[in-house]
Amino acid sequence: MGHDRCPIFLDKNQIDVWLNPKGISKKGMYAVLQKKELVEYGYDWVR
Repeated sequence: MGHDRCPIFLDKNQIDVWLNPKGISKKGMYAVLQKKELVEYGYDWVR
């Protein structure tokens, strides 16, 4: 995990569970965080 302002890219199938966690245990919510979408960043050096 990152710091408190770091985005977490959830798997698209997990967004509803994350936003509506009623009935999901704390352990279940941590499992949702493990199902992240792979994100790659590209960058160019400033000249």
